[in-house]
Amino acid sequence: MRVRATFHARLRRVLVKPDILGTSYEASIDGRQVVITLPTTRADVVDPDERRPVEVTAFPDHAEPPLPGGAGTVTTSARLAPSETHAYIDAVRIRVYWEADLPPYDTTVGEDWSEPYVRALHSAAATAGGALERLVAWLRVEGKQPWLALAGEAADLAGSAVLVDLDANQRFPVTLGLSGPTFSLHRSDQILDAERLRTLLAHAAEGRTPPLAESILSDAAFYLLEAEPGDAARAVLTAAIACEVKMKQALRVLAAPAAASVVELLVAGRGPISARARHLLDKPLLAVAGISLKDDDADLYGGLQRLFSARNGIAHSGAAPDAATAEEAVAVAANVFRWLRDHGA
Repeated sequence: MRVRATFHARLRRVLVKPDILGTSYEASIDGRQVVITLPTTRADVVDPDERRPVEVTAFPDHAEPPLPGGAGTVTTSARLAPSETHAYIDAVRIRVYWEADLPPYDTTVGEDWSEPYVRALHSAAATAGGALERLVAWLRVEGKQPWLALAGEAADLAGSAVLVDLDANQRFPVTLGLSGPTFSLHRSDQILDAERLRTLLAHAAEGRTPPLAESILSDAAFYLLEAEPGDAARAVLTAAIACEVKMKQALRVLAAPAAASVVELLVAGRGPISARARHLLDKPLLAVAGISLKDDDADLYGGLQRLFSARNGIAHSGAAPDAATAEEAVAVAANVFRWLRDHGA
């Protein structure tokens, strides 16, 4: 029996270009076909007064076969910002297609007639949630939208789950107890277009995970921008960890082959050759790769020193950084990552 399970998931304002509203993206995950669909738009999508966001409701081709004795509806939403250059969406629809060994719908078989259908929905929910979690992991890092979640945070499925027998075009009268159905100026490189979304979904479908350092940096930005209440101390600590991981990775990538053994001693931080993490992008990097952040961008290097000083104040003295310190820490970390990337790391 060919079946389809439909779910909706809440998101935290995924930024996309308006022209991809209503589009779908397909991947094979866990041996099943998974289709993620963005909410669609209306003709009057931009508010005339250009101040209030406009509700954008429903998904394309959303109709489900009727339930015996009636029909159910699910309403989700996207919100278009006043500018026509980008939209943020609060929900996506996830449909999972597969061949299932399910009996034909028949309520005369006894009290437990629904059990195989509920099991199928639970199984599909695990596939849908896993697919979305992997995609969000890439959206946070490569999509540069760290507010979406912390690394490893579970997908927030919501509304009513629907299971349909596609061969008979019949909806089974079962659902899951998901959470409630209410869904609650960014840089241009944070706004998703169709090509980028397809690329990130391909990463998710392949089972790949984002680089560790970049994932940790997204956590730092989440603590700064999205945690309730904001957590400046964790933002600073996490930004420093992200920098240290990235810098040590960069030393291995950028070092000349003859310097590989020296790099391992530097990264280990002990033995006859060692350096504090905050200084790795100065003389250590210069010695093994011929470049130095201190020489190339003294201001950014100074910001890196302030980041590690703030980190040490928290770790060693219990200092409580203010929001400005945390904002600088996360910004400096992002700029250090960018500098390393520009130099081949």
